Amino acid sequence: MRKQSVKVKYLLWGFFLFLTILAFFTRVLLPLETTFLDIINRLLLGYKQVTNNTAEFNTTNNGGRVIAKRSDEFQSVFTIDRGVPIGTKVLSGDVFVGVVIGGGSSSSKVQSIASPSSHTQGVFENSGIPSDFEGRGAGLLSTKIPRGITVAEGDTIVHDEGRKLIIGTVAEIIDILSDPFLTIIVQSPINITTLKNIEILTL
Repeated sequence: MRKQSVKVKYLLWGFFLFLTILAFFTRVLLPLETTFLDIINRLLLGYKQVTNNTAEFNTTNNGGRVIAKRSDEFQSVFTIDRGVPIGTKVLSGDVFVGVVIGGGSSSSKVQSIASPSSHTQGVFENSGIPSDFEGRGAGLLSTKIPRGITVAEGDTIVHDEGRKLIIGTVAEIIDILSDPFLTIIVQSPINITTLKNIEILTL
C-alpha cells in the first residue's frame, strides 16, 4: 500500500512538472520564437529593399558612387564605381561635375571641371554669350569677356549639349582699368570633398 502511494506521488509530481514545462514553453518560448522570427523577417526585407534600391540606382538611372577622391591646388579628381568611356560627362543632378579621363571595366577616374588646366565650354545664360572656362581649383573657374557685355554676380553659367547643365554662378567680377577684358570668377555649386553620388550623362 505504501509503495503504491509513493508511485502515485511521483506520478503527480511528474504531471505537475510536465504542466509547468508546457506552460513555460507556450507562454515564454513560443512568443520569443515569434518575436525572433519577426525580427529576422524585417531584417531580410530591409536588406532586400536596400539591395533593390542600390541596383536600381546604379543601372536604371545611370547612377554611380564616388569611391575615392583627391583634391588639391594641382588637380581635383575622383574615382567612381562605374566603368565608362573616356570623355563621358559626370553629373550631380543638373550640375556638370567632371569628365572621365581614365579607368577600367569596373571604375573610372573623373576630373572635375574646376580642376586647374581643365577647360569647359559654357554660356552666360542671361546674355547667351559663349566663353571658355578654365578651372582654378577649389571649385572655381574663370574666363575673360570683353567690356560692354552685361554680366552680374549671381548670373548662371550653363553647358548645353542636348541637355542644359549648370557649370556654376558668377562669384566675382574683376575689373582692371588697363585690361580691355573683364575677368569672371565662377563658383561651382558642387563640393568635391563631400560628393557621394553621381550620374552618367547619356544622350
